[in-house]
Formats: sequence, C-alpha cells, structure tokens
Amino acid sequence: MPAGLGDIAEVAKLKPGSEPGKPLIEVLPSEFLDGAQRERIRARLATWIEALVKRDLGAIFTAEEKAAEDNTLRGPAFRLREELGLALGRTDSEIRPDLRQKLKGIGIRAGRYALYVPEALKPRAMALRAQLWSLLRGIETPKLPSGGLIAVAPPADWPRGFAETMGWLPAGPVLLRLDVAERIAGELGHLTRKAPALLPGDLASRLGIKGENLGPVLDAMGFRLIPADTEDEKQFGPPAPARIGQQRAPRFEPRQQSRQQQREGQGPRRDDRRPERRGPRPDQRQRDDKPAEATATEGATPEQAPPEQQRPERRPDQRPDRRPKPDGGPQQQRQLYGHKGGNDRPRGPRPPREDRVALPAMPRPDSPFAVLAALKLKKD
Repeated sequence: MPAGLGDIAEVAKLKPGSEPGKPLIEVLPSEFLDGAQRERIRARLATWIEALVKRDLGAIFTAEEKAAEDNTLRGPAFRLREELGLALGRTDSEIRPDLRQKLKGIGIRAGRYALYVPEALKPRAMALRAQLWSLLRGIETPKLPSGGLIAVAPPADWPRGFAETMGWLPAGPVLLRLDVAERIAGELGHLTRKAPALLPGDLASRLGIKGENLGPVLDAMGFRLIPADTEDEKQFGPPAPARIGQQRAPRFEPRQQSRQQQREGQGPRRDDRRPERRGPRPDQRQRDDKPAEATATEGATPEQAPPEQQRPERRPDQRPDRRPKPDGGPQQQRQLYGHKGGNDRPRGPRPPREDRVALPAMPRPDSPFAVLAALKLKKD
C-alpha cells in the first residue's frame, strides 16, 4: 500500500467493453453516493483508465493514426488494435514486400511468426495486456516472467493461448520471446538462403537455452540442425562441422483420404450413374449359347464349322450384302468389284457397239447454229 493513502477501499470494478482496450467501469453501489456522484466517479475513473492504456500501449494507437493516411495500412493497424498489438500467424502470404516496408515505417513489424508492435512486448505493456486479456475471459491474471528473460519453461498455471498472446512462442521444450525469435530467425534465414551454413557458435546463448535443446528449438523455428560428422579412422581430412539449414518442404503431401473416400466425395462415377442397357452382341451371344466343340475342318457342315470359318450374324443396323461371292479368291473379286474389292458396284461386260443408241448428227438442222451457218454460206 502506498504511503500516505491510508486504507484502500474498492469503489468500482472493470467489465469487458466493445474493444479489449476500452473496458467499462461500473461504480459499486453505496448508501453514501447518489446518482450524480456515482457518475462523477465513473467519468474520472474512465479518464484515468484511458490515459493508462494510451501510455502503456500508445504505440498501437500511434500506428493506427499514421495508417489512416494510406488505405493499404488500415487493415493491419485495425487488426493490431483489436488484438492488443500482436496478431499471431505467418505474414508471407498476406503481406507483400512493399507493404512490409510501409508497415515498418509506421512502427509495425510483419515477421515470420506474427504481426506485432515491438513496444507491446515491453514489461509494462505486457502486464497491462495480460490484465485486459484476463478481464475478457473472467479469470485471474497469470503471473508473468521477469522482463530480462529470453527463454522460459512453459508455466503449468498459464491458460491455453495465454503464452502466444503475450508474445511467447512455443519452441520445443521452452518458450521464446517473440521479438528475439524474429530477429534471430531473420539472421538465420539470410545466412541459409542458398545452402546450409556453418552453425554460429553463440546461437544457443543468444536464444537463452542450453546446447542440448538447440535442435528442437531450431526445428520449431523452421530450421534444421545438421550435426557434425564423427571422426573415422579411414576418413582423410577433418570432419565436417555442425551446420544449419532451412527445413525441406515435403515433395508430396500426405494422402488424407483413400480413393474410395475421394470418389464418395466427388459423386458417383460415370459408369455408376445409369445401368448398362446394351446386351451382348449377336455373335457373342451365339458363341455363348453354343458349346465349344472340337470339330474337323474337312468334311464339316456349315453348322459344325469352327467359329473362325462361320459367318457372323448381321446386326440389325447393317445392310444385307447381296453381291455374289466369287470362288476365284481375291484376284477375281478385284476384277469384278474394283481394285480394293467390295467398295465398287459390279461393272459386268461392256455392251457391243451396234447395240448402242445412235445419237443424232450435230448440229441439228433446226438448231440456231445450223441457221447461222446457212446464212453465212449464202453470203459467200
């Protein structure tokens, strides 16, 4: 209790408002206060709360005022105000490089793991954000770690989602502070942009962790630790040192559903939509009805002839072939029906010349050409 204030009594309580940064004040009922006095107390407390929020979280409101001049910056700034200065999630797919530079100019960082305002991760701002977050959920405010820590073990009494909202990223066995993780991840990403690079010797100390936890922490950050090669008697030269590289993306996505489930999700196949209406072909039905019997080729009747020598039945939509079949083979067939056989009509023998119809002599006497010729001869 501060010196000189005497006894402290509760006069009001906070309630969730329309926004996380604007809580409502409800003055406690008292027999010594009338309506006007209660309103004066509520207004004075509201002014004090508003000044406190602007003092500790002023960078959020300043960034929103600067973003009002550019319509491309209003969305991210409004989102940060709604989420108290920190919005988790990768920003690579949502924010373009040019927009990233604009956000940096107004005090907003679009990093690998979150969109945030660096001032919101300071101890005083984090304490106020923790109180406002707990007020929205109606729970007691969890205890925060000291301001100088970079990595902490996950506290057992923290509710779900509290660590991420406060700016502590789960990284394997520890929680990393967001601003430190973003800075180190940016350096490692530039170092390994082309190929795996030599592991920095002070990386574990910069992350505030032990060397044995470096592999799981880097894996959670999106990198992979390549351990050093062990010495071998048959190997010439020094062993390869420990290196660090970016995680490899899988070539093929794991198949989530089986083919049967995919067909069920896509609807019935074409052959399942309607039943088969076509029956077997006549030649197929004839072969199925007659039992297969081995018969001799020579001396066999047409009914007993083997299937390869039987003539298949004509389909209903096929025209009958009324052409005589020659016995002389393909050569005689070409002579009668043309070179290719079967495509031309039978020509037959040519009729004699005397039987042909005699055509009248040309030109005819009554034709205009004959009259003109006669006139020309008279002139001559």
